[in-house]
Amino acid sequence: DDVVFLMRQLHMAVTMRFHASIFAIAEDLPTVGIDYQGGGKVENMFRDLGRSQDVCRMEVLDASWLVRRLKHHAEGGSREDRPRTNSRR
Repeated sequence: DDVVFLMRQLHMAVTMRFHASIFAIAEDLPTVGIDYQGGGKVENMFRDLGRSQDVCRMEVLDASWLVRRLKHHAEGGSREDRPRTNSRR
């Protein structure tokens, strides 16, 4: 309950853990995932949801990608208006 309460206070989330990603997405928060296992549960969940553009593997993460994704969400970007890519993210 405390985690859900805290999530409801956020405007967006950056998650690295599977359950944090689930909580954030369930609260309909704009969420960006960082997968520290490379092909792990976080990456697979975002891909299964059709949101591969919103997840990046830790070993290739760079600040500019994170800033672009957060800026996109802050400007009200939705999943439907983003092109689907099969890039490294």
